[in-house]
Amino acid sequence: MSIYKRGKYYWYKFYFNGELIRESTKQGNDKIARQMEAAHRARLAKEMDQRNAKAEQLGCSVHDLVRCPECEKWFDRKRAARGIDEKLVCGDVCRLAWERRSRVIPTLQQFCDERFEPWAKATFAHTNTNSWHWFRAGIRRLKAYEALASCRLNEITKERVAGFAAHEQTRQQSRGRDGEAKRGLAVSSINSTIRVLRRILRLAAEWGVIESAPKLSLLPGERHGERVISRDEEALYLAAAPALLRDVATVLADTGLRPDECYRLRWENINWTNGQNGTVLVTHGKTAAARRVIPMTLRVRGVLEMRWERAKRPPEDWVWPAPTKSGHINHASLRKQHTRTFRIINASSSGQAEGALSGDRTRIRPFVLYAFRHTFLTRLGESGCDAWTLARIAGHSSISISSRYVHPSEDVVLGAMARLDGHNSGHTRETQKLASRPQTGEVIEAEGELWRARRDSNSRPIAPEAIALSS
Repeated sequence: MSIYKRGKYYWYKFYFNGELIRESTKQGNDKIARQMEAAHRARLAKEMDQRNAKAEQLGCSVHDLVRCPECEKWFDRKRAARGIDEKLVCGDVCRLAWERRSRVIPTLQQFCDERFEPWAKATFAHTNTNSWHWFRAGIRRLKAYEALASCRLNEITKERVAGFAAHEQTRQQSRGRDGEAKRGLAVSSINSTIRVLRRILRLAAEWGVIESAPKLSLLPGERHGERVISRDEEALYLAAAPALLRDVATVLADTGLRPDECYRLRWENINWTNGQNGTVLVTHGKTAAARRVIPMTLRVRGVLEMRWERAKRPPEDWVWPAPTKSGHINHASLRKQHTRTFRIINASSSGQAEGALSGDRTRIRPFVLYAFRHTFLTRLGESGCDAWTLARIAGHSSISISSRYVHPSEDVVLGAMARLDGHNSGHTRETQKLASRPQTGEVIEAEGELWRARRDSNSRPIAPEAIALSS
């Protein structure tokens, strides 16, 4: 055994199978150093015996054997599998495990810049502009929070997301044009960003970047837009709106289309002969269930037929053409008209606006055009339409979404309870009439015999113990 001291530690040096072995024991005791050298020699000898046995088993030479870095078993290098870093492993199972362990997980900002944002733009920029804008706004808000943007995808947890939510809620930022009110981000806006983050993580798991996506919870207290327009408000709005806005609002109020679906209508998708008044085909939309056929009402048919006649009956074109990038109207095309309509209505109630509607003294609370869809589906639910039919008409991908649009009025609830009256106690109006009828002696005697017959038929057999005691 050849050990020597270099500085204050002992080293050992020897040759094994023609290879020089030299290592430091990091020990100052020569006896312990000799024991470590002996243990190393024994380990090398045992490994040599294992290699010879494995080479004989695989039918290859000892020089072709390599130890797998994942499972630490010997294998033939000629039959090896290569990992992403050209590392030799024994098989596909170890290759996948090695790649999973040695894979470099990108940060949230890197993944968004290199993969997710290009995918979202290519998927939604030309087919669903609102979805693309929604993804883009969420990505920008996530990248603005450095603690989350610099975090690797597999390190994003509920705690980090909670920190992002707390930061956005407490961060003071100007709201409105005047800028006098500074407050944190609303709960609905934070939840919208968390939904974008959930989509990013699920897509990363689907593409194999991470093993699984964590379950992220939304903040409580989110307010849903559940504005239902009354009949009087609808009449006031349509009377004050310009021609284009009035036609669009009429179609939205009687079909329940999403505003984007209405803007993208084409004449080749309008059928004047199907059904009673014709049908409208929605080719695509927010979800896969958005493709559907919706019957037209008389009012919608009148609006579309008038526009079709004015356009000289084109076989195909946009129903609402406009000098925009898409070729049809969008939210920006109607924004000023929509705002001015409320100004006219509310000014007419106070008599301050010149050219205001005469005779109207009712102020209405402003709403968005999407409220017409919500109003249509609410009225449809109150009419007795079941959730499955409502989901089909609305183009919802889930019935749970359809339940948001059903808001039964107080009269509907009272009517349902009135129809249920007496069922829980087993009494109906017919049984009340029978109960109020005077009973004769024959009826009372017959009821008594029937009760005795029921008691005899339901009586239990006498137990053997009771028979033995009686005897």
